[in-house]
Amino acid sequence: MQELRKLLEVVSYCEQGQFMLQDNNNENSKENLLVAGVRSGKYSVDSDAALDLYGTNNANDVRYKMLKHRLKKKLFKFLFLFDFSKTKLRSFIIYEQECLQYLYQAGILIRQTEYEISNKLLNKAIAISKKYDFTKITVAVLDFKLTIEVEEGNLNNYKKIKEEFDYYNQKLTYETEAKGLYQTFKVNINKSVNTRKDFLPHIPGLLQRLEELWLLARSFDTFEHFYRVTIWYNELIGDFEKIIQFTKQIEVWSQQGLINEYRDEPQFQKFILVYAHLRAKLYDVGISYAIEYKESFDPNFPNWFSFMENYLLLTAHAKKYELAQQLIIEVHENRAFQKITKTARERWALYKAYLIFLNPTDVLSGTFNFQSFASTVPEYSKDKQGFNVAIIILQFMYFLRKGDSEALLYRIESLKKYILAHLKDSFSSRSKLFLKLLILTVVEHFDVEECLAKGDKYYQKLLEISPPGDAYAEIEIIPYEHLWEHVLEILKNKQIT
Repeated sequence: MQELRKLLEVVSYCEQGQFMLQDNNNENSKENLLVAGVRSGKYSVDSDAALDLYGTNNANDVRYKMLKHRLKKKLFKFLFLFDFSKTKLRSFIIYEQECLQYLYQAGILIRQTEYEISNKLLNKAIAISKKYDFTKITVAVLDFKLTIEVEEGNLNNYKKIKEEFDYYNQKLTYETEAKGLYQTFKVNINKSVNTRKDFLPHIPGLLQRLEELWLLARSFDTFEHFYRVTIWYNELIGDFEKIIQFTKQIEVWSQQGLINEYRDEPQFQKFILVYAHLRAKLYDVGISYAIEYKESFDPNFPNWFSFMENYLLLTAHAKKYELAQQLIIEVHENRAFQKITKTARERWALYKAYLIFLNPTDVLSGTFNFQSFASTVPEYSKDKQGFNVAIIILQFMYFLRKGDSEALLYRIESLKKYILAHLKDSFSSRSKLFLKLLILTVVEHFDVEECLAKGDKYYQKLLEISPPGDAYAEIEIIPYEHLWEHVLEILKNKQIT
């Protein structure tokens, strides 16, 4: 039933398929009733449909199985009518699909020895494939053309096309190797934090070969693999200034015509440039880029929310809390907010809680119960330690400002255990240092002078250690240095008993 439901969702992008799916001569046909029942949610499992349509709760009833088989066969045929222009996929995919349709049609005509008609289709396909740098399709088109010239005995045409075929086929060989290297990289960094960490030493050599392949092929696919791995690798090692330089270099290459203008992704590059300034601690410059690029992102799409996260964090790290709060309001007022993932909404709730805690104003706190959030906020994946640490820190600071020494004493042992269990590696050193500073406030009986003096060694280490790269998934919503300043202010202004 799940497969049928998904196929019907896909067919909704096929206008002709939608029309042909309906049996207008018999609205109560079994097929129409099955389609309507699946779409409406009336049939959640096959036995529901079998019972309603045939009076049996046996999902293996031969009548029901045949009905379902006929419908699925029809739906698969409708996929040839899929309209990519109605999706949110990148625009070049529409043209890639158009080329594939020409290829399919030409293949049928060649088998029917209709060479003149098929050549017209192949000429349309190759014009698009060369424009958009679809090397694989170009090779397939030229292969068909070679078949035609062989069958018609045109030696001169064959030689000319064969030379072009060999050129693009070599390009395709480079692209295939680049794709394999890219996939090797991606599958390793997507598995887990430890796998990414172990794979890091292998990446420079892989990256060097990807650059060589791009220089050899000068195709968009080889460039894209080289580009993506370069960005991700420098994220992993935390070299964000390199990302800034590389992104600016891409702009130069684009101006020089070295990157296919029809498949270039300036929006992604704008996103990365803003993000890299955040991680490189170039906050004011990053904010200026964020202001400039904001209009390039459609508020109705998830990319806008991702961009706004970086914009928000830039303002928060720059201590521009009023601007950060305005961005929070803008995000929550966006009607598309409920369409983003649950995890993304939880991150925004955490950002909001931090900003209310650091800068309590009526702008945000009027509709937000901070006490409830601090006590019920969900835990995140163990593989995303930074969010767990951010939650622990916020809860501790909440009870500190509240002056609840009993709650703080209760959390001391939990903090120590958490450090031992989850912050063993060097990439967790900043979180470990800050949690030790929080523990110090309780150990020193909330004496601000003692905390300032004995915590200085930890604070100085914080200043020396930069946040790690994304390989280790550690998140600082507010820099720990700023949070420690806030803790000291709480201790100065509050008597905790």
